[in-house]
Amino acid sequence: MLYYSYVFILTRLESNNMITDSFDRYSEEIIKVNRNADAPVVDACILTFSHIILKYVLENFKCEKIGDLFSANGTNPVYNFDYEGKTFAIYMSPIGGPACVADIEDSFSVINTNKYIVFGGSGCLNKEIARGKVMVPVSAYRDEGTSYHYAPASDYINIKNADVVAEFMESAGIPYIKGKTWTTDAVHRETRGNFEKRKAEGCISVEMECAAVQAMCDFRGLDAYFFFTSGDLLDAPKWDTRMKEKQIKHTQHDSGHFDIALELAKYVADKEATAPVSCEAPSCETPASLEKVDLKQIQMGAFVPEECIFYQIYPIGFCGAPKVNTGEPVANRIDAVRKWIPHMKSIGVNALYLGPIFESGCHGYDTHDFRLIDTRLGTNEDFITVCKALREAGIHLILDGVFNHVGRGFFAVQDVLKNRQASPYCGWISGLRFDGNNSYNDNLRYDNWAGHDLLVKLNLKNPDVVEYLLSSVDMWIDEFGIEGLRLDAADCIDHDFFRALKRRTKAKNPDFWLMGEITNSSDYRVWANPHMLDSVTNYECYKGLYSSVNSKNMFEIAHGIARQFGPWGLYKELTLYNFLDNHDVNRIVNMINDRRHLKNLYTLMYTMPGAPSIYYGSEWAIEGQKAHHNDSPLRPYIDVDNPQITDRELLEHLKYLAEIRQNSHALMHGAYEQVQIQNEQYAFARVSDKETAVVFLNIAPETKTIYADFKGRHFEVTLPAFSSEIIKM
Repeated sequence: MLYYSYVFILTRLESNNMITDSFDRYSEEIIKVNRNADAPVVDACILTFSHIILKYVLENFKCEKIGDLFSANGTNPVYNFDYEGKTFAIYMSPIGGPACVADIEDSFSVINTNKYIVFGGSGCLNKEIARGKVMVPVSAYRDEGTSYHYAPASDYINIKNADVVAEFMESAGIPYIKGKTWTTDAVHRETRGNFEKRKAEGCISVEMECAAVQAMCDFRGLDAYFFFTSGDLLDAPKWDTRMKEKQIKHTQHDSGHFDIALELAKYVADKEATAPVSCEAPSCETPASLEKVDLKQIQMGAFVPEECIFYQIYPIGFCGAPKVNTGEPVANRIDAVRKWIPHMKSIGVNALYLGPIFESGCHGYDTHDFRLIDTRLGTNEDFITVCKALREAGIHLILDGVFNHVGRGFFAVQDVLKNRQASPYCGWISGLRFDGNNSYNDNLRYDNWAGHDLLVKLNLKNPDVVEYLLSSVDMWIDEFGIEGLRLDAADCIDHDFFRALKRRTKAKNPDFWLMGEITNSSDYRVWANPHMLDSVTNYECYKGLYSSVNSKNMFEIAHGIARQFGPWGLYKELTLYNFLDNHDVNRIVNMINDRRHLKNLYTLMYTMPGAPSIYYGSEWAIEGQKAHHNDSPLRPYIDVDNPQITDRELLEHLKYLAEIRQNSHALMHGAYEQVQIQNEQYAFARVSDKETAVVFLNIAPETKTIYADFKGRHFEVTLPAFSSEIIKM
């Protein structure tokens, strides 16, 4: 009797064929978009997808044909008409992103405007939303192709003017719902699985143009204003047209929605005079500050650390802020993080560890104000704009929490320096004594961090200090929508403080994540346990990863992973934060003796238990080493408008790893089992109740074959030099 083993090779991690780089911001367009300077100026152009609406407008307004849009399908007339002192254009757009976008660009030769009102019916993803309900999209899932030629690859694109449309609806007294939309190219491939994913991400509608039009408008410097009306229902056992709910004639129904579009056009025309349109790529200007945003209203998927790929940004360096805070005027440099979102999404990132972010004197770990964004980076409102964009992109935000110490500019320290024993804040500073001196010649002493008098240790036994810090965290959760903290110098912090922090944060958000910086410990469970932290930085395996490839001894990292996550592993119940480098250690490319090991190191980090992370710039193998105790080389500025990407092969490799990991239940949740180990070859399995994934790595400089038996299956996997393979069983 023959038995067939079904083994699906998920991928050979050497190929570079995925289409993720269609956005070419630098080279010349072959078929150019040109504006006719003599074309009529209109206050806005209204796009309808309905011949019924166009017929209604032609019958009820004094319309003049001003030109045609041409395609192989024939001509598409463009009309203008006057309404309450404004002039508007209208034409019937073809359905679907490519044709809709092409017609808008072709309209530049017929009209002069920078405002386009785009409205129409859409499918509905939530049965609680009645047919005909007005829906305002806040971001669009890019399940089409056109947008990728106008914007870097990402899952979602933000709808720039969603707040303006919502503001209009409020002022006009029109009931509406805000949410994400799903832009698709394939009506008959709206599958049940994709529907469930999009609904879980907060999508309330499905249509065929929004993402494409928004990307083009962002690129061309135009303003698009979208709203949809709820139509057929996908949130049902089978597709429901809901036509029985529609008790009025098409003309009445559609003309009512046109009236909304017309009033919206007048509203935005009144709000801002028509500006000239550039047909060149825009400079990504900073969005207007938000008056008040409830970020919790922006729907996101649950924060599950083991399902995350983290990205770390040290903002003072990344954003190019001055190294010393001299009190210069506030500058919105933090917006660079918002501009970097498409890049993060393109490599599969869904969680951002950002910090330090609060007002400080120099490197950020000398906090002056826990409730004010560092003025070198911007204002709180500027940061809220970034937080909003992150949530809309589905990226969870983790901030750096520095609670062990503060800078000398912190208000309590300043009061003590001024008023000495008479200060009411003497009890806020750990080890404060007035019978000695310090390096600043203050004629007093206090506990510091690591011998640095710049960093004044807080007295975390003082209830007033604890409450001040906890209420600051409350503010970060409420105003910035953060979902976790990386706790600096966690091994120096009083354990009772961590217990109080956990109680406070879990009361506000049961999924709130506390991850401590622990650089040296034989047992992470001292901090990561049910009463204190959820996770810690995995420095143990950090060292094992680069040391194993340098010494050609994979036994080292295999032992470390087995100790942590094997059948008798210490941390089987924890999701540790794995990394190859960060803002405190040399870049990984500078830690290994052969850069050809980079791909295998990232493959190992992405497939071992825990949550993988990327330190900004290391996705293209940026270099950086400490110099005479100076960390600045580790924390460089990145020009987000023109990043100097030096290793695109590694960048593409990380994109593949992200896709593999995020589509494998075993790699995210599975138990660890060692399969085979030699000095330069290593194989292990991740086993979950849904699947098994076996990872094979060859760090040798020549082709090798790994022979292994696992779960009744025999493997003979031949790997080229410095390569890996993942097999899904």
